[in-house]
Amino acid sequence: MIKTKSGKVEGFVKDGCMCYMGIPYAKKPVGRLAFKHSLPVEPWEGVLNCTHGSKNPIQSTQGFYVDNISLDSLYLNVFIPESRGDNKLPVMFFIYGGAFTQGGAGAVSEGSATLQYNMQQFAVDSNTIVVTANYRLNVLGFLNLNSVCKDFDINNGLFDQLLALKWVNDNINTFGGDDKNITIFGESAGGASVLALMCMDEAKGLFNKAIVQSADIDHFFTYEESAKYARLFLKGANVNRASELLNMTRDELSKAEAKFSKAVKLNRDIRVCFSPVIDGQALKGKPVELLKNSDIPLMIGTNEYEGNLFIRNMKSYEIPFVAKLLKLDIKKDAPDLRTRASNAITRRVFTEPLDELLKGYGGKSWRYEYRYAVRGSELGCCHASELFVMFGSKETIDGVPIDKDDAVGYKIRRIWGKFAYEGSPGWEEYADGNNTFIIS
Repeated sequence: MIKTKSGKVEGFVKDGCMCYMGIPYAKKPVGRLAFKHSLPVEPWEGVLNCTHGSKNPIQSTQGFYVDNISLDSLYLNVFIPESRGDNKLPVMFFIYGGAFTQGGAGAVSEGSATLQYNMQQFAVDSNTIVVTANYRLNVLGFLNLNSVCKDFDINNGLFDQLLALKWVNDNINTFGGDDKNITIFGESAGGASVLALMCMDEAKGLFNKAIVQSADIDHFFTYEESAKYARLFLKGANVNRASELLNMTRDELSKAEAKFSKAVKLNRDIRVCFSPVIDGQALKGKPVELLKNSDIPLMIGTNEYEGNLFIRNMKSYEIPFVAKLLKLDIKKDAPDLRTRASNAITRRVFTEPLDELLKGYGGKSWRYEYRYAVRGSELGCCHASELFVMFGSKETIDGVPIDKDDAVGYKIRRIWGKFAYEGSPGWEEYADGNNTFIIS
C-alpha cells in the first residue's frame, strides 16, 4: 500500500515487479468535460484497489484498434522493480502510439491485469520505475472543435499527457522514484507527443531527458489546417453543431472517422488525420523549429523498413496510384516495387524529417536505427516492430513467435535504462549525419 497525494493505492507483485494499475490521475472526462482539458483527480477515501487495468480511450475500429474502451479512461500504471533497494530510481514515462487515433495503456479486457503494454520486464531489466498513462484520442483528443465552438478545447490529448506527467512529479517519490530524473519516451504518435511536450512551456521542468522512437515528426497542423479538417469531419458525420458529437455512438463515430480519414488522403495529405494543433499558445510552432533552442538530452531513431507496415494490405497495382496521390518519390533503390514504395514512405515520413530536426537540434542528441527482424516475420523491422521485442512480447506485430529470452530485447531495455540513468546511451553523439548506432 502506498499513499499518494490523492489517496492510498494497493497493487501486487508479478515477475519481480511491483505493479499498480488503474490509478486515476484526472477527473472523469464525461459530459461537457469530454471535450475539455483534463482536470486533476479529486481525492478518494480508503484504499484504492489497483490490481487490474483501466478501460482504454474511445477510438476508431479501423486498423490496429484496441477494445475495452470508455470515456472514463484517464488512468495510469506504475511498475517498480521489486529488488530496487533503498535508492531512488530513475523514472521512465511511456507514451503509446497509434496515429493519435488508436491505442491505450489500459487492460486488454475488463477487469484484467494484462495490459496493452505490460512493462514488468522492461522495468526490471532497465532497473527504472516505468509509468504508462492513457490519453484521449481522435475526435476527443485532437480534432480542433474549438474552431467551431469556443466551449471546446484544443489538444486535449496533449493536456492529458501533461496532467499525467504532473501527477508523476507530485507522487513518484512515494513509489521510490526520483522526481529529479524523469525520462519521457514514446513511439510513433507517442514520439511526436514527446516532441510536442518538449516544446510546451507548461511541461518545462517536468522531465529531464527524452527518447523518440519512429515519430511522425511533421504531423502537426496549423490552426487553419485543423479548422478546415474539423469542418470536414462534422460534414462527414452529418452534424451541424459540434455538441451533437456528444450523443453519437461508437459505431457512428467510427464510421465518421473512416470517412474523414479517406477524405484527408484524397486531399493528398500524408499526415495522420488527427494531429496536434499549433495553436500559438500551448504549442507555438513546429517542433523542428522550436527545438533548435532545446537543451534536453535526446535519443531518437527509426526502424529500417518503417514503410512495410503501411503497405502490408496494399495490392501491387494500387501502389503507383497511391504513390502519385501522396507525392511519394519512389526511387529505383530496390528490385521490386513494394520494397521501393516502403523505402519511399520510410524516407518521406520518418528519416528525412528526423535528419532535418537533428541538424538544427539545440541540445545533445544520439541517433539510432533499429534493424532487427524476427525470423519468420514478413513485415520485418517495420514501424512499431521494436515495441514487441523491447517490452518482452510473445509474438511480433504479425503474429510470429518471439524467443522469450530474446537478446535484442534485453539489449534495448539496457540501452534505454542507461540513457535514463546517465543521459547518454553509450555511443558518440550525433554530428552532421554521422554516428548512427545500429540495433540488431
